[in-house]
Amino acid sequence: MIREDLHGDEERYLELDEGSRASDVLDSLDVNREEVLIARNGDIVSENASLEDGDEVTVVDVIAGG
Repeated sequence: MIREDLHGDEERYLELDEGSRASDVLDSLDVNREEVLIARNGDIVSENASLEDGDEVTVVDVIAGG
């Protein structure tokens, strides 16, 4: 399951090939990698992190300000 916090609490279910990485999720969502963080099962991971069946991935918009 992919929870995308970029557009509210929208949830999507994606089918990915075995051996997929977090970067494949970002490619599927067509988001700018410099503007988001990725969490797998609640832990922030790099886009190179591998995914397994049943993982919950959250894509969170990074907000900067001052």
